[in-house]
Amino acid sequence: MTIPGIVARAFLLDLSLSPVDWYVFSAIWETCPDTFDRLGKVTGLARQTAAIACRRLASRGWCELRGRGRATHPVPIIGHECQAPMVRNLV
Repeated sequence: MTIPGIVARAFLLDLSLSPVDWYVFSAIWETCPDTFDRLGKVTGLARQTAAIACRRLASRGWCELRGRGRATHPVPIIGHECQAPMVRNLV
């Protein structure tokens, strides 16, 4: 699934995030990995690097970490500032 333009623009305006964060967020969005191990394999990053990026994304409100221990997996979140215009475009 492609990231909606409004979400991509909002993400790129968040100057606290790095290009690696964008790469990881894109991979989460497109592949829905069920573990950090799988996310690492999809992105070509070390598991720990992927996990650190996910924690940074979660702290900024771009993803939620679900599960526990090695079964933890990231889920992308679309913030309200992006949801409202997306809903308006549906009507």
